[in-house]
Amino acid sequence: SGGKYHHLEILWIRWLALDEARPAGFVHRRLYQVGFADANDPEAFAFVSPDNGLRAVQLVPNFVRRKTNNKLYKSIARRPSEGDLDWFRFYVNSFVDRDMFHRFTGNGIGHRSTY
Repeated sequence: SGGKYHHLEILWIRWLALDEARPAGFVHRRLYQVGFADANDPEAFAFVSPDNGLRAVQLVPNFVRRKTNNKLYKSIARRPSEGDLDWFRFYVNSFVDRDMFHRFTGNGIGHRSTY
């Protein structure tokens, strides 16, 4: 109707929280674990600029902790057969590739230590 449109790229994200109850990192010889932030938290979801997306990591489900629906609402992103369940915790795989490994250890040029 004669109005001008502006293309805007955004990421709609669901924040993950670090499981600080479990010691992790290279010193403890354990992978960090993360889980979904509580869906009732007003900051659990957000819109961010793709420019602020630093890098992807591989999240591996913690199969021992099983699945849960206590931190999630009904989802349109899942099949009905999945029963609105998702993994309770995920391991953050820091060994995906050489660059990611150096990002976690701080041994590469331009990388800071995260442990």
